[in-house]
Amino acid sequence: MFRPNLNRQRSYSETDLDAVSELSSLGQSHLRVSHTTARVGESVTLNWELASPCSAGDWIGLFDSAETDAASFLDYKTRGVNGTRQGMITWTIRAEYVTASSEGSRRCVFQYVSSMSSEVQIKSEPISLIGSGDNLLSSGSGGSGIEQDDMSQPITITISSIYASDLHKPMIGSRDPVVFLKVLPGRGQLTRDHHRVAYKTAKQKCTTNPFWLTERFHVPVTPSDQLEFTIQDRRVSKLLIFSHKHFLGRLIIGIRPFLDHPGRQEITRSLGIRTPGDRVSGTLSFVITTPLEGLIRESGITVCVCS
Repeated sequence: MFRPNLNRQRSYSETDLDAVSELSSLGQSHLRVSHTTARVGESVTLNWELASPCSAGDWIGLFDSAETDAASFLDYKTRGVNGTRQGMITWTIRAEYVTASSEGSRRCVFQYVSSMSSEVQIKSEPISLIGSGDNLLSSGSGGSGIEQDDMSQPITITISSIYASDLHKPMIGSRDPVVFLKVLPGRGQLTRDHHRVAYKTAKQKCTTNPFWLTERFHVPVTPSDQLEFTIQDRRVSKLLIFSHKHFLGRLIIGIRPFLDHPGRQEITRSLGIRTPGDRVSGTLSFVITTPLEGLIRESGITVCVCS
C-alpha cells in the first residue's frame, strides 16, 4: 500500500510564498537621485528599491554616463546598503569627480551592482556634476593633474620571473591561475598602438601559489604609462561542462619610477580588487628590467662608460 512521506518538505512553503509576495509587492526596481545637477561640495540623496534578490555585499557606484564596465567606477559606497531591497544613502560630490573641461562639468550616473555577479541591477537617471570656480581656474592653468599628451617613442622593458602567493582559495576545487598583462595610457593620455597589445602567461594548474619563472615579456612603454597585471582562474571542469573564469586580483603600477632608476628591479605588491564585491588575497611579484641604452637615446644624453 502506498504511504505518503509526511516528512517531505513542500515545494512551496509559507516561507517561499512570503518571499514571492515580498518581491511582487516591490514591483519594478528603481534607483532615484534627489537632484539632476549638483556642484562640488553639495550632497545628493539616493533611494533604491529592488524587485530581485540582493546580498549584503552589494554596492552602489558612481560612473560616467556612457560607462558599461562595472569595474570602471569613479567612487562607490557599501555602508548603508546592507543587503536590503529598499534604502537610502547620502552622497557628497567631491572635486575629483569633475574632469578638466571647458565647461568644468561631468555627466554621470549611479548604478546598483550585485556583489554575486558584478552585474548592474539598476541605474539612476543622469546627473550633471559641476566644478566650483576654483576647479575651472585650475583646469585652464594646467593645475588639474591632467598631463599633456606623452608622444615620446616607446622604450622596451622586460617583465620576467612572475609569481603569485596566497591567492584566494575556493571552497570547492582548486585554482588554475593565468596572468594577463596590459599597458594602460596614463591619466589624460591618448591610446596608442602599444596600448592595444595584450600579454598572457601559460596556465598553472591546481595551485594558489603559481609561478612563471621562465616566461619573459618584452613590453614597449612610455614614461606616462601604467602596467596592469590581472590574475584569473581559468579552471575547466573535468566533465567539460563549463569553463570557469574567476577574478583573483589585479595590480596597476606606474612606469615612471622604474625609468628613473634603470636596470633590474624586483617588485612585490599586494593584489587589489576590481570591484568592491571581489574577494582577493595574496601578492604578485615580478622582475622589471629597464635598458639604460633606451633612456640615453630618448633623452639625447651621451654617456661615456670607462672600464
